[in-house]
Order: sequence, then C-alpha cells, then structure tokens
Amino acid sequence: MQNLELKHLRVLAAIYQTQSITQTAAHLGLSQPSISVALATLRKYFNDQLFVRTANGMKPTPHTEQLMKSLDGVLDQLDAALGSEVKFDPAQSDRIFRICMVDLATVVILPPLLEYFQTHAPHVALEVMPLSDNSSAMLENGEADMAIGVSPPLETGFYQKRLYEETLICIARTGHPRVRDRMTADEYLAERHIIISPPGTSHWLLEKALNEQGMKRRVGSRMQSYLGVADVIATTDLIATVPRNLANHFTATGRIRIAEAPPGFPSYVMRQYWHERYQRAPYNIWLRNVITHLFAGDSGGPAAHPY
Repeated sequence: MQNLELKHLRVLAAIYQTQSITQTAAHLGLSQPSISVALATLRKYFNDQLFVRTANGMKPTPHTEQLMKSLDGVLDQLDAALGSEVKFDPAQSDRIFRICMVDLATVVILPPLLEYFQTHAPHVALEVMPLSDNSSAMLENGEADMAIGVSPPLETGFYQKRLYEETLICIARTGHPRVRDRMTADEYLAERHIIISPPGTSHWLLEKALNEQGMKRRVGSRMQSYLGVADVIATTDLIATVPRNLANHFTATGRIRIAEAPPGFPSYVMRQYWHERYQRAPYNIWLRNVITHLFAGDSGGPAAHPY
C-alpha cells in the first residue's frame, strides 16, 4: 500500500474546508488532476470514499469527520516545526487568482496588474468578481483570494492594507456650456447629476458630506455602476462626481473634461482585504505584495493589521 505524505493530508484538509476539487486546486496552487490523484490515494489508504459528490459540493463521510478531528491543528504544527510551507513560484504557476473588485478598480487597477502578471507570472490567470455583501464569505471560504475597494462589510478575522488615497472630482462633456475648471457649490447644485452608487465605493461618503452641508443634487439619472457613465456624460449636459483616477481615464477620449469639485468633498482610501486563514499562504502573500508594490509603493500606507 502506498504510504501517505504530508501533501496528501493537506489535500484532505483543503477538500474538507472548501468542499470543492476546483477550489482545493486553487487554494494549494495545484492542478485539478493532481488533487484527484491525491484523493484517490487517500481513498485507497483509508479504504473509504472520504468525500461524496452532492449538489452542494463534496461532502465528507463519517470516517472523514473522525479523521479531521484527529488532524485538527496537526498540519499547522507540522508546518511550523518543519518549515515546510507549500512554495509558490509565480513564473511556473498556472493558478487562477480570484479578486472581488468594484468596477472602478477594473479600470484603474486591473490593466497594470495584468501587465505585471504577463511579465512575471505568464501562466497565472485572474478572475474578477464584483465586490458585494457576499465578498466576506467568499474570502473566508477561499472562493476569493482578495477584495479591493473602500470598505466591504467585514467582521473579525480579516486583514487590510492601505493602497492609495482617492479624491472626488466632477466630469462633464467637453464643450459643456457652464462647466469650467472649478465648480462652486451653487454651480454644482444648479446642474443635473448622474448619481452613481455601486457597492464598495465612496458613494455613501459623498452623500454623507452633501447632507452635512445641506446640499441636495438635482437627479438626472441613477446608475449602479461606473460602466456606461462616460458615454452618458459625453452626449448630454449631465455631470457626475467620480474618483479622480477614473476621471483621468475618461478624459483620454477627448470627449470629457474634468472640473474641481466644490470645497468640502471627502477623500477616501482604497484598500485590499483578505482573510486570516490565508495570511501565511505563499500565493496570497505574493499577490498582496504585488498589489502593494504596484499601487502603494514599497512603503505605501501603514502595515496590514487585523480588524
């Protein structure tokens, strides 16, 4: 009978946690066939199915439940004693990273991140998912590796890292009859606005600041995403308040101009978030270091700290 190795027990623990061959492969940085081979070895060794495929994932058998009670904490102790963490080699890995992002981040962060992958991790892929109320659960169970945004709904057990500070600015079509380089409060309130309120963004901060100043915007349109905003702005006399980095991207077409917002508008910080379960995972460390290097600089922001 084939002897078990530490890697087989890691596979057992990972399938137990994720209830998925696909997610286990992503979590360990291995291929799905490798996970299947390891599971076959485990099944033969223990003479048990160990996991049964159901509509809700790979469910453990009673024998697996007993095994996991015995293994609880053992793997962490072995890794600490042997220094045998799974290594991550970005140049060779074909891992699929999964990041929850606000749509703003897909414009500002995604292109340079993929460009970095192309050079330093050519076989790595990136799956982008919307930042939502479900993102914290996805980070916890390994369905997502990272979240990037303003402040997703997180509880204890999460870490954060400051990336960069963002300011808000006004945009209007080039040739707008009233918008110049800077807007006063009266000019701002006289225009009709696109109100943009995607989750995980600064929308609530702006609304709070406007309410505190007794400012109420005239609504021309409401949108749940920044996608499509540029086309609407470029073809109407509506204006919008958006992050400066996004506004700079919009102006590249020549169809849109920017104007400084009235005094008192808030700034905010874009951050990356991850769960403490993956704090020491080599692939997660690599990803968050890359993001920090690209968007915060080597010394950008304070050290990560748990909630």
